[in-house]
Amino acid sequence: MRKLTAIRLILVLGLFTTAAVFMFRGDCNARESSKRYVLKIGGTWSLTGAYAIDMQAEIQGYKDYVRYVNDKKLLGRNVELRVLWGDDALNASKAISIFQDLKAQGILTFCTHATPVNLALKKFLWEAQMMATTTGPSPATMKMPSSICSVYSVYTDQGGAVIDWFMENWKKDRAPRFAYLTVDHPFGRQCICDQLTNYLKKKGMQFVGMQFVPLVVTSPPTAQLLWLKEHGVDLTFGCMTQTAVQPTLKEAYRLGMGPGRQYEIVFSFAYPAIIGNVAKQLGTVADGMVVGGSQPSWQENVPGIKLCKELQHRYHPNRFIEYPMYIYGVVEAMVHVEAVRLALEKVSSPDQLTPEIVLKEGLYRIRNFSTGGLTESPLSFGPDRLYGPERVRLDQVQAGKQVKLGYWPIHYLFPH
Repeated sequence: MRKLTAIRLILVLGLFTTAAVFMFRGDCNARESSKRYVLKIGGTWSLTGAYAIDMQAEIQGYKDYVRYVNDKKLLGRNVELRVLWGDDALNASKAISIFQDLKAQGILTFCTHATPVNLALKKFLWEAQMMATTTGPSPATMKMPSSICSVYSVYTDQGGAVIDWFMENWKKDRAPRFAYLTVDHPFGRQCICDQLTNYLKKKGMQFVGMQFVPLVVTSPPTAQLLWLKEHGVDLTFGCMTQTAVQPTLKEAYRLGMGPGRQYEIVFSFAYPAIIGNVAKQLGTVADGMVVGGSQPSWQENVPGIKLCKELQHRYHPNRFIEYPMYIYGVVEAMVHVEAVRLALEKVSSPDQLTPEIVLKEGLYRIRNFSTGGLTESPLSFGPDRLYGPERVRLDQVQAGKQVKLGYWPIHYLFPH
């Protein structure tokens, strides 16, 4: 059985070519090949604030994978990756300051996340011709020109997949009713766009309207949920994080709203709802919720999950991080490392790398890159393609557990 080769071999292949080139350059080049090169990658994370727990897990996954690459010398015996990072506390101004500082230190790749931070950094990243991965693949983030790429499907495409799944399973002889239920924040409003609204109408759904809850819900959103009930809504979709989705689902449960309950309704969300966290924290209270673009659960038998477990046992055996965003951090690091590896093929010495070379000769050359099942499909990028996957994964909470429903097509339901 293949063990983690889908991930490792793609890094190791090409290193033999690089090594062979170094072998035939004479004494001067032999001395040069013994030189140590430090390549800097990293980014900004919201390690304090509303997203703190998820971001702390994500950066640990990123660091663990980079450490693994260094320990295994997967980029060559004389190349070391160093992670530079800052805590922006979900503040756009801080994120810009961190970017400028890390850019001055010679960082080659960048991580960003929430929509406000993405939009604050988007212009600076593009001007620097620096690639970035994001945990917030909103339509505005992905709109060109941009050098920010997504390793998971875009929020609105996740909504489109939910609609496909819902309509495939709709049995009643009337048009189902749809409403957006999302947070009253730029992050939450990014899931609302004409492309998605028009798509659901085309599929035969009736658009009823929209309801908003705070980014951090401090009191039950009873009024919003009762509005859905009064308007006969069958399906909702929105963007929420743990600070909103858990209180919302708890109140829905109290009101008897959900699949198989007094009032039948399906609550669906883009991936930041983090279905694995919700299932663990709420159990059967969350039954029926659907999330698009999720990472696999820790119980899935795929090479990428085995690697993530190996990394944790190797680097912090007494502290296993269950938060699924750890997996996302590993995936981000995989893409950064692969971009650097490909870019190294185009230069004669690692110290010749620049952010622009890594973007154009690295990220843009990634084709069918396997993450061992950690993403919805193998990833491909290019100058006109900054969304990596080819399909959308949907998961549902059933009997208190995360269950994969399957995969649905991407419809590119966002301005681009």
